[in-house]
Amino acid sequence: MQQVIPEKIISIRNEIYRDVYNKSEWVYVKLQSLFEIIGRLFLDLSLWDNEFASTDPTGYAIFNYLEHRYIKNPKLANQFAALNEKANIIKHNTDPDRLQTAKFDISFVSFCFNNYNKYTSKLLKPDDRRYWLDLSILSDVTTVVVKPVIDENHVKVQKPAVKFLSSHIESREFEYQIFCGSGKQDYGFKITGLPENPKCSLESASIYATIFGFLLRSINVQKSSYIKDRETRFGKVFDQSKIFRYQIILLLLIRSNYSFDSTLTVFPIDESDLELTIAADSIMDYGAKISELSGVLFTPIKIIINRNGIKISASNDISAEIRTVNFSSRQQDTTRTIWVERTIKYCIKDNDNHYAILEALLYDFFGYEKFKPGQYKALVHMLNYSDSTLCIMPTGGGKSLIYYFLALLQPGPSIIVAPTRVLIADQIRNMRILHQIDDIQTISTNDLYEKGHFSLGHKFIFLTPSDFQHYALIYKVIELNQNRMISGIFLDEIHAISNWSHDFRPDYLMLSFNLLTFADHPRLYGFTATANYRVVKD
Repeated sequence: MQQVIPEKIISIRNEIYRDVYNKSEWVYVKLQSLFEIIGRLFLDLSLWDNEFASTDPTGYAIFNYLEHRYIKNPKLANQFAALNEKANIIKHNTDPDRLQTAKFDISFVSFCFNNYNKYTSKLLKPDDRRYWLDLSILSDVTTVVVKPVIDENHVKVQKPAVKFLSSHIESREFEYQIFCGSGKQDYGFKITGLPENPKCSLESASIYATIFGFLLRSINVQKSSYIKDRETRFGKVFDQSKIFRYQIILLLLIRSNYSFDSTLTVFPIDESDLELTIAADSIMDYGAKISELSGVLFTPIKIIINRNGIKISASNDISAEIRTVNFSSRQQDTTRTIWVERTIKYCIKDNDNHYAILEALLYDFFGYEKFKPGQYKALVHMLNYSDSTLCIMPTGGGKSLIYYFLALLQPGPSIIVAPTRVLIADQIRNMRILHQIDDIQTISTNDLYEKGHFSLGHKFIFLTPSDFQHYALIYKVIELNQNRMISGIFLDEIHAISNWSHDFRPDYLMLSFNLLTFADHPRLYGFTATANYRVVKD
């Protein structure tokens, strides 16, 4: 029967992982305690060390005894002595100069992790890694730094300048309405304290806008694979509701140019440092993935937690400068906040790293672990190609998922053109049920005013070819085209555009003329399951 790991070991390991993420020097104290706990565990199981165990030895005495009798590794002994010294300085010293000698050092922590695992292997079963520390934690460069003690003059908090037309005009606070939440009872929230629709000045604005867009794809937000992985490593369940709120707050702060010299200094007054850390790291993880696929320059913004920073709250604390206020019920209007930037040009390579990134995004976006045959190749080709492209794939091969994927990897709304309202309704039903995507807008009315004055409020906008025959909508498309507000236009059942097709539709011919004439900036993507050579050429 396999021995159950004591709860105390699990708990202190989780504290160690948290201290590593926060780059806290208190990790030395936790590591010191873990060495002692493992030593005591060995003595409790040993039949030959009862006499020594009966003396109730201290942690350092336990290590010395076991090292001399069983381990016999002088280097390990020297390393533990250095750890013991740093831990005792942290626990018992208040002299600032002395404390400087025990600052967090990732290299030293790495040595301690390795030596602890060697120590454990010697004392317990060599192949039993249940007690080991996870070394991969050290390879994750966290984007969050906790600096509780710092000279106020050295904390630089960037806030965008606000210009008033008149000193007599009172500034009105803008509210961002986010209708997404974690779970069926989380109805979303508003964010107060930020400027309205600012222009992000960062070179990587397109990457952050893309992340912002796909985080809002569903009113019921799911945990990403990155967050699930962190839960496994920490051995605890995170508050996804707070993480999501912090993700949106941080992205809007970045959009509003609050970051300074690749840093953003904030203070979560609801004391949710861990959730803020996970939120920031997950954003930067997505950013690094998109940067790797696209070649767009991306310098992760380091989040500094400090009392002198911008006070933020994910739990409706009125003392915060930027805070969330929860909705008490589901809102009928689920319009999303739209953040549009320059379209991203991808340059995906045929290697395992890029394949793994797209597979991870496939799981996060749609819940699938593997691509269907042909999907990956088609997706990569359409992402890489800078001109209009055509995808021919059999019915049931997953064409729709490809254009959902293409749209989610761009920083702006996309228009999807389907032949009939019935097909649109079928697409929307599949998006909602199969993929939990509800960031969807339809223009189904015959009201010409509405056709010409609809506002972009969603990632996916569904239209029919007949909609494009209305001059009011064409004028709206011209406006959106000029302002570069559309990331892409997806034409489903594109074979209907050819008079050689078995399903030729005259309104598709007019659609072709209107798109080429009035929407020349967005890329066009065609999809069909039935097209012979003549139709493809046409």
